[in-house]
Amino acid sequence: MTHWLTHMVEVATLDATSASKDDVAAIGRQVGYEWLNIYRYNGDYESDQAVDSRIDGITAAVAAGDFLVYQYPSLNGPRFETRFIDRMKMRGANVVLFVHDVEILRGSNVADGFDEYNYLNKADALIVHNPVMAKVLHDRGVTVPMIPLYLFDALDDFPLSDNAPSRQLVFAGNLAKSNYLADWAYRSITVFGAAGGSLWEKLTANPQVDFRGALYREQLNAAIGGDGIGLVWDVNTPEGNYADYARFNNPYKLSFYLGHGMPVIIPQEAAAAKFVTANKLGFALSSLADIDPLLADLADADLAAVTANARHIAALLRVGYFTKRALLRAEQTVKFGPLKLPE
Repeated sequence: MTHWLTHMVEVATLDATSASKDDVAAIGRQVGYEWLNIYRYNGDYESDQAVDSRIDGITAAVAAGDFLVYQYPSLNGPRFETRFIDRMKMRGANVVLFVHDVEILRGSNVADGFDEYNYLNKADALIVHNPVMAKVLHDRGVTVPMIPLYLFDALDDFPLSDNAPSRQLVFAGNLAKSNYLADWAYRSITVFGAAGGSLWEKLTANPQVDFRGALYREQLNAAIGGDGIGLVWDVNTPEGNYADYARFNNPYKLSFYLGHGMPVIIPQEAAAAKFVTANKLGFALSSLADIDPLLADLADADLAAVTANARHIAALLRVGYFTKRALLRAEQTVKFGPLKLPE
């Protein structure tokens, strides 16, 4: 039996679109998975036969009984996703979907005729973000076994800071959906991300914002260092697609900050808030307006404690602990069923 894992080949981006998939692929290779390289392309005008031929070329070495982890979505479109898993199941492979996003949960436009819940049920098991996502998918008709990831790993070998804990706020992410930062009126914050037009003008003019612009991953690692508190707050509204999705997903920026040994501030209604608070990795707040009172009243010893915890979990994220754990549990579930351990 060969272990396979899909590896997306695409141009590097300034956001986290490819970062988490690249890390999963690299971690899989560390534990014996072979890569199936999938190139990002526009197949809108490709015939079904051509799509099948493309998939057969990618998976020529996959045999019956092999164990295949498919990173979903590939962003090559629903037809590619569907025909890929259908052909692998026809070939007799065991297929696990490593779910990076559920398009219907985040309000994305889903192609006509594509039933995403039915698609997920084609797999032998799913690796999903967290127990909250598993529950909502189950409630909406997904019946296959689901393994919670809990955190995306964040591979890197940059040195962790050993400086004294800092109260400096840091944000790195998609400013198109976090444009509330243009009107930031709380304690000063350092902001990384792409912005243009009026958003750029407002960010650069705001005295409370130290706007550093968009950087590629290695540059961003060096610029952020590991001092401060990471803000895991996409939108400053309780409504809308992004706010709804935060109730189900684990944002990659959470792992990015923690991978730098930085504690975080996260909305208390976010799915990942339970993990953050249970492991004392930061603070879950009901409003951005709570940040200034929190940091003003926070004892140095309490800040030191959450910073130490963040630096400890960074060591796990940097070696792929959560991905390796999920891959092992997925294989155990598919091959042997739930393991019963006597007390």
